[in-house]
Amino acid sequence: MSASIEVTGDTAEFTADCFIGALTEPMSTSMSGTARFKLACQVGDHRAVAPPCTHRTATHTFPGAALVTISALSAPQQSRIAATGSAAALLTAQKFTCELTVTMPASVVQNGATVTDPLTKYDGQGEFKSSDDRVRARE
Repeated sequence: MSASIEVTGDTAEFTADCFIGALTEPMSTSMSGTARFKLACQVGDHRAVAPPCTHRTATHTFPGAALVTISALSAPQQSRIAATGSAAALLTAQKFTCELTVTMPASVVQNGATVTDPLTKYDGQGEFKSSDDRVRARE
């Protein structure tokens, strides 16, 4: 099996419903690779992904603010063969685990009072998208 290697300019994608219990606008953020060859992304580069967003819930319809981070990679996203020095190349296979960390809670007005969402974190999944299928690693 082979998978595309994530390179500078490829994206991390988050759908509107990727966080369980919270809704966001679909997001796409560019990756920056730190490896020497073709500016490939390596394990660790995913930590720089942190797009801000607005969010709401089914019960708290006034938007709040949040920050999205990639919290864990799946094993198939870390190349066993292609390495960039001491780190494995980052592959587009499967989905990663991500978190939405609330910086300002979503809210709703009930009986004249503003009620905020008590949750401060939502878990979800996102995926890497490659724009160049020619940069691949055979696993």
